Amino acid sequence: MAEIFHFSEKSFEYDEFVKCLEELLWSIEKGKALYPHFFSAQAITISIGSSAQSLQTNYDYWSHIKESLVKILIIDKKIRPDVFDDNLTAEKFVDYVFELFLHVILSDDKNNGLIKFVQNSIY
Repeated sequence: MAEIFHFSEKSFEYDEFVKCLEELLWSIEKGKALYPHFFSAQAITISIGSSAQSLQTNYDYWSHIKESLVKILIIDKKIRPDVFDDNLTAEKFVDYVFELFLHVILSDDKNNGLIKFVQNSIY
C-alpha cells in the first residue's frame, strides 16, 4: 500500500492540516495512475474477507495515517480556537474526515469538496 502514497516529491513535514490532506489526495491520484483498480479491489477484498495478517497490515497503515493527521491538526496554527472541545476532539474530527477521505478515494470523486468542507470547518 505504501507505493500508492507517493510523498517522495514533496516534504513529509506539514504544519497545516489541509495541505497534508491535499497531499494525501494528490498521492492517491498518482497511485491510481499506476494501479487503476487498487482501491476498488482493496475494498472488495476486505469486504469478502482476507487473512488476519492482511487486515492487520491495512489497519496499521490507515492508523498510522490517521495518527499523523491528528498530530498535524494539533499543530496547525490557522485553526480557529473554538473548533475543538470535549464534544469534538481532534481525534474525532480526524475520524470523520478520514471516513470522508475513504469515500472520496473509493468513489473516484475528483472535485475538491472534501478540502472545502475541511477548510470551512476548521479555519
